[in-house]
Amino acid sequence: SSSSSSSSLSSSSTTLRSSSLRARATPAKSVLSVVPISEETRAILKRHTGQDFLTSADLPSKLDLRNCEDLVDVSALGQVKQLKLSSCHRIVDVSALGQVEELDLGGCFGVIDVSALDGVRKLSVGDCVGVTDVSALATVQTL
Repeated sequence: SSSSSSSSLSSSSTTLRSSSLRARATPAKSVLSVVPISEETRAILKRHTGQDFLTSADLPSKLDLRNCEDLVDVSALGQVKQLKLSSCHRIVDVSALGQVEELDLGGCFGVIDVSALDGVRKLSVGDCVGVTDVSALATVQTL
């Protein structure tokens, strides 16, 4: 009887070990890629989406914040894949948005420097009167 219980124990530990290996097959998001969202930006996101996002890892892949007059800090939005920020007049620093795939900054008057956006695939800067130099954006497919 003791030999049958030890063999069942042995097989259950083997099962446990192999199932835990399967659970790790999908890597978790890197801790380094998680950026906390400022209280001000969180309040704006909640007002526009109805959801409360604590960190950048919680954000959806598509985010539409057009005409958001009070949005200033977009530093935590860099992991969003499609980001619409047109007519957000108070945004100045977009350097954290270089990994966004499709970025609409049309009418963002405060934006001047777009040199960090070379990773963006589709970029709209229409009516961004402060943007005068797009030479760093040679890799952008649609400008």
